[in-house]
Amino acid sequence: MDMITKEDLRQIGDLMDEKLTANNAVLKDEIVSEVLTGVGEMIEQNIFPKFDEMEAKIEALPTKYFVQNLVTEKVGELRGEMVLGFRRQEAHTDALVGELVQVLKEKEVITSADVGRVEAVRLFPRRTA
Repeated sequence: MDMITKEDLRQIGDLMDEKLTANNAVLKDEIVSEVLTGVGEMIEQNIFPKFDEMEAKIEALPTKYFVQNLVTEKVGELRGEMVLGFRRQEAHTDALVGELVQVLKEKEVITSADVGRVEAVRLFPRRTA
């Protein structure tokens, strides 16, 4: 009966490293895909309906000067609402993504550089106190 040699063990280790590296790449791609899908859904659900609503309201208005001022004011309000909506959504998403990134880093699935890349993809920069 043949014994397992050091070379056999090295080859087994190399094969395992290769498989783990491939699995980590797939996991990273899945995380990025999920985040991008979430952002796309947020835009589709929150922004597009507001623009459609605004367009319908503008088309219904008479074209007088004072009405144009009202439209300008309402567009400004809409922009403010959109920014607040983005910030609320970002706070929720940040908590989820932050926890996920921390778990993956602790389990050594992703590196500090990967964490930096995820942190860099933000709609609004982090506020410093």
